[in-house]
Amino acid sequence: MTAKGLPDGSFRRRPDAAWRRIGEEVVVLDLRTGAYFSLNETAALIWEELDGGATRAKAAARLCAEFDADEERAARDVDELVAALLREGVLEPAP
Repeated sequence: MTAKGLPDGSFRRRPDAAWRRIGEEVVVLDLRTGAYFSLNETAALIWEELDGGATRAKAAARLCAEFDADEERAARDVDELVAALLREGVLEPAP
């Protein structure tokens, strides 16, 4: 675990979460609860990186490259989204 309380390593979508890109956004559906989440363009990019097995650091680096974002801000944004998606149960640490 990191100092922020988030697991180290990579992540993946839980098997009971489905998602689809719609334009610049991503919609994630928790098939267990029926809850859905709409992710804006930047959150969608982070989601796609994480679903592809990226670490938080790699997702933040991609965010910097795509949106010319500040590294510290990108890392904070990734951590906030990861924490929320873990809490909602649609993301989990990869084995």
